[in-house]
Amino acid sequence: MVTEAARRRFGGWREGELLSFDEEFGSLAAEVVARCLFSSDCDQETADRIAEDLPHLMTWVGSRGFDPTGLLARLPTGVNRRFRAGNARMHATVDRILAERRGTDRGEGDLLAMLQGARDAESGDGMSDRQVHDEAMTVLAAGTDTVSHTLSWCAYLLARNPDVQDRLHAETDRELAGREPGYDDVERLVYMRMVLSEVLRMYPAGYLVSRSATADTVLGGRAVPAGTMVLISTYALHRDPAYFPDPDTFDPDRWSEEALPPRGRPVKHYLPFGLGPHGCVGEAFAWTQMAMVLATLANRWSLHPVTDRPVEPVPTFTLTTGALPLRVRRRHARR
Repeated sequence: MVTEAARRRFGGWREGELLSFDEEFGSLAAEVVARCLFSSDCDQETADRIAEDLPHLMTWVGSRGFDPTGLLARLPTGVNRRFRAGNARMHATVDRILAERRGTDRGEGDLLAMLQGARDAESGDGMSDRQVHDEAMTVLAAGTDTVSHTLSWCAYLLARNPDVQDRLHAETDRELAGREPGYDDVERLVYMRMVLSEVLRMYPAGYLVSRSATADTVLGGRAVPAGTMVLISTYALHRDPAYFPDPDTFDPDRWSEEALPPRGRPVKHYLPFGLGPHGCVGEAFAWTQMAMVLATLANRWSLHPVTDRPVEPVPTFTLTTGALPLRVRRRHARR
């Protein structure tokens, strides 16, 4: 599903076209997640509607982080109006598909079927319709925003670092030999994973994570009572020169097998998906989705900047590029 959606989108591009990659990857990520969640119940119209509504939901959620009182969320602003309309459509779409699925075996093997078939290990009970609904909404929201913005940062860094892009193309040509990538190729595309690892270090989608202190403690000389909410800057942690030498340089080779052991970098200093029991449940899916999309892209196109001005990160719900225009050049006429 991932490869097919990516192939269809990238196949519609034209040689030398100037594209807004934040929009391209946003629509693609939404379609991929929707199809993996709902499979045959997600026609193109449904996928397009979800892709249109999700950015409004995530923009609103991001704005709430800067409004702890909740006052702005009650005002008749454009952001609030678009959120309410999109949110209502999204909930209605999930409810409709759930109702149509109930009592059938449609969608066997997709994520929704797995949620509906899940059983508690002790009681044997399944999820209520409300639980399945909420889990589906979580997958749609979290699985789209983070992936699309990570891919946008990846496109930006590849366009600005042609030597890295050339190495990525060489690996793709060698390992895929012109065919479409499959799931088994993910582990073989070693340099691609190094590139994605470095993108996630420099621009983690979850640039801030929150945790509650479970006991009275002291941080940086300050008393932190139990129950206090603590914000951790993943962005700052990933750019600490004590753990990542020359941290502002895009260097995928810092993730090579040869480079990692001597530098002795503990996993706790690299948290693009969180860590421990509250780590991202969709991490494996995100890695697979990003690798498949990037391999499909590298099979066909090279990316080129249209300005030398660097992109400044935009902190919303996730860390975004904002508008990201890049020019595409076809690598192989037959693809």
